Amino acid sequence: NASSVLADALDEQGDADAAFQAYTDAGTLFVRAYTPQFANRQSAYEQVSELTAEFAAVTTFPMGPSTLGSMNGEAAHVFLLGFPRSGTTLLEAILTANPQIVSTEERDHLGEAASLLEGPGVIAKFGRLSEVEAGRFRRAYWESVASCGTNVKGRVFLDKLPLNTIKLPLIRRLFPNAKIVFALRDPRDVVLSCFRRRLGLNPSMFELLTIDSAARFYGAVMDLFDTYTKKLALDVSYVRYEDVVANFEGEARRLCAVIGVGWTDEMKSFAETTRLSATPSGLQVKKGLYETGAGQWKKYERHMGAVLPALAPWVQRWGYSKIA
Repeated sequence: NASSVLADALDEQGDADAAFQAYTDAGTLFVRAYTPQFANRQSAYEQVSELTAEFAAVTTFPMGPSTLGSMNGEAAHVFLLGFPRSGTTLLEAILTANPQIVSTEERDHLGEAASLLEGPGVIAKFGRLSEVEAGRFRRAYWESVASCGTNVKGRVFLDKLPLNTIKLPLIRRLFPNAKIVFALRDPRDVVLSCFRRRLGLNPSMFELLTIDSAARFYGAVMDLFDTYTKKLALDVSYVRYEDVVANFEGEARRLCAVIGVGWTDEMKSFAETTRLSATPSGLQVKKGLYETGAGQWKKYERHMGAVLPALAPWVQRWGYSKIA
């Protein structure tokens, strides 16, 4: 809307005070417009908090098979997770420039299976999930991938949807062989960027419309992820946005090794060859690598003062505490 456009213009001019107010005004307008749509359902924040409480209270999780064969001839299966605006689109563009890796951008292929994570008694639902039913969910997943025109045979399928972080128990149960890559970026930059950019509205994106709720939701998702890593025996590979910008080829080669593919020179030209859609993240990827994406929060430190203490534990946890 007009407030968002004005806010970006003011940011470009270096007027942080006026820009932050305009971003706030834009978020307020969206909250008013969409509150009726989301008012009578459980909020994303509430769902995440309840999942954290339930998984924190258990000692074991019904894992199912420890390994599965390929269902569609895919060479490997990778989930690229994290939080919105953490650099997942950049990573997707870099990796899919490699001919051995394919993706479908941000499409939700888990579909109906995600209902297992809704409401109370989630652990019990997984305990009752038969291998026959799990197989049906897997087939539906790969049918969804195929419906996008994506041929995964002999190639690595990269499933990039940042907030599928919330669905990690389902990923672990249905796809025990899948690799997990978790994208990190300075939490202060992540929250600011989510607050500034209007993303497609759904219950999770609704949480990002104000700086306070964005910071609260970030903390809740990270708490849940931390709980999952302790309970689900996950093998997670981490990649930091700032490291990719500073050492592109080194980080790209490391990720190739994690995924199990060889480096190709096409990856150097990802910005020119990417076919990612014209989302805010996609448009930025087409600009290539640039260092100005790091430390944006410093311009708005005074305006973010109320949420910085809440983000501090994650700033420290993810290794950003030396960046003041």
